[in-house]
Amino acid sequence: MAGNPLDVNDNTRAKIHKAEACILLTNKNSANASEQDYKNILNALAIKKFVYDMTKEQDDLKDPNIKLCM
Repeated sequence: MAGNPLDVNDNTRAKIHKAEACILLTNKNSANASEQDYKNILNALAIKKFVYDMTKEQDDLKDPNIKLCM
């Protein structure tokens, strides 16, 4: 699913808080690979925080952690 991991609406639309895993893809042909890596790490942290917050907010029995592949 295409979207912005920093956008709460995109995360909710993707139901990322109900997923067991998430794969983040990046542009491997980017002129600035380090910048892409930094953005990917930021996106991963944003997703983990979103999932943790949503799981705690809903008092789910689901583990608030998500597996990320980057």
